[in-house]
Amino acid sequence: MATQTTGEGGRTVAEILERIRARLSEQIKSDFAATHRVSSPGSREQTSISRLRVLLDKMRSLQAQVGAVNPRPAGTFNDLIQVFKKALRRALDWYTRPMVRYHEATLRLLGEVIEVLEQDQSRLHSLESRVESLLSELADLDQRTLERFERLAHELTKREKERL
Repeated sequence: MATQTTGEGGRTVAEILERIRARLSEQIKSDFAATHRVSSPGSREQTSISRLRVLLDKMRSLQAQVGAVNPRPAGTFNDLIQVFKKALRRALDWYTRPMVRYHEATLRLLGEVIEVLEQDQSRLHSLESRVESLLSELADLDQRTLERFERLAHELTKREKERL
């Protein structure tokens, strides 16, 4: 029992649903293509290392906030709260000190890793430029060799004709 309900200017429901599906399919494809654009590897590597630098800076600023007492407006009651919070911070220092040291060591490690990545990236760029120059030299040598072979072949055919 197929119902041929019509709507929107005489179109059947099936036709309308098919058009909606087609539009959604096209939209999904375009969204996927936009999020997975192919970019040059060099620019992608550069942006990822710069993102790592930004994240490392953010981590350092967040790490500096560990164990900090947030300020409160002036006043007797707020001063009493601040004294209590500072005493609590000192009492918990035995607990937070190892975590702070661990995070500091982790941040130093991440900084070193980023520096190694940057050095490797610069070495790769220099190698890429060297390979490109060698490829152009090779293409030039190939072209000159072909020209030389053509000249030799032309001279050989010319001598063959002279012998006959």
